[in-house]
Formats: sequence, C-alpha cells, structure tokens
Amino acid sequence: MQKNHAVRLEKIILFCADVLRLVGFYQKHFDLKVIGSADENWTVMDAGGTSLAFHKMGAEYDTGDSRKENSNVKIVFELDSDLKIFRENLIKNNVEVGPVKQFPGVPYQVCDGHDPEGNVFQVIQYLNEPGT
Repeated sequence: MQKNHAVRLEKIILFCADVLRLVGFYQKHFDLKVIGSADENWTVMDAGGTSLAFHKMGAEYDTGDSRKENSNVKIVFELDSDLKIFRENLIKNNVEVGPVKQFPGVPYQVCDGHDPEGNVFQVIQYLNEPGT
C-alpha cells in the first residue's frame, strides 16, 4: 500500500512581460514583500502562506501586448480590513476593479480586479470569523 504524502502549495508563478511592474503593483496595493531581491527576469514575493513569483515570459510568447484575456487563474487575497474602503483606494489609484459582491450562503464579500497585465485578482473579507 502506498503512503499518502502531505503536500502544500509552495508558490504560484505568473509568467509576465514586465516583472518589475507587477512587483511594484503588488507591493503598493497588497503590501507583499520581496523575498531576496527584485530582478527584471524573476522575483518572488511573500504572499502569506505561500509565495507569488513573477517570471519574465520568453520572447517566443511575448506578443507585445502584455494584457491577458480570458485568464483562467484568479489570485485570491483575504483582507482583514474594510473591503469597501480597500476597493475605493484601488479605484483612486486607477486599478481596474469591479463592484463588491456577496453571494447567498457565502460568509464573505468579494471584489474582483485586474493587475497591470490583466491577471485577475480577488479580495475577500469574511463577514464573521471563518467557521462561525
């Protein structure tokens, strides 16, 4: 019988056209910290329980348009402060964000947005402590 092995998510890597632009965005708006040093080809940021890494895409994949369309990935951040105020600050800084939404039976509010390269992010705020 094969043993089950515990695994955990170590890192999410986003391929991008401009690593330093995304690093600056996530530092400014989400207060993520660079692990090591920032580099135009590869940078890792501390995202709480995991890492978010940016990897410069190869020239063969660079179409000249860094905006992603129809991305099937969403990076979700949990917020410990007021989501509506956080959203307003993003809007004041010209970040593309949608409305705050809440769905029936879900104990949190959400707001989706896009980073400068079109990667989708979501910010959630629990209305009560998770599990209560």
